[in-house]
Amino acid sequence: MNIKKIFFIVIIFAITNCGFQPIHLSKSTQNFAINEIMEEGDKNINRKILLKTNLRNRLKNKKKSKVKYNLTIKSLKKDEVISRDTNGNALTYKISIQVDIILSNPDDQTIVFKQKSFNSSFNINDGKRSKFSLTQYKRAAESNLIDKISKDLNIFLSI
Repeated sequence: MNIKKIFFIVIIFAITNCGFQPIHLSKSTQNFAINEIMEEGDKNINRKILLKTNLRNRLKNKKKSKVKYNLTIKSLKKDEVISRDTNGNALTYKISIQVDIILSNPDDQTIVFKQKSFNSSFNINDGKRSKFSLTQYKRAAESNLIDKISKDLNIFLSI
């Protein structure tokens, strides 16, 4: 008898779900197009972010949408040495990426609709690595930081 009640309650919850929908999959992101993309700063970071967020597709679909924006991407990458050993060799590095996004009116650039700065950083311990493996590790860390910023940017644009 107890199992039947629990089963009935689970079925009721499954049928009348709460209507949860992930924010980055909402259909509100399809309501605008990009008129022009202006890139400043590190071109590789800008290119990777535009590829991962599919913002270039919105540039192609600008005839279908009623709402259009100009997009400005400003990126900055810093690769700093945090600590050194007694010989002056670097022990710890910090890679940080900052991306500023500005959505503005296509007719008047001074009217800004949305603006946000995305920051992400990662510390790397040298750990007696060769220069080649350290360079590969830095590239992988940079790629992970760009992925994180791209996900945050998708969520920002969907709100």
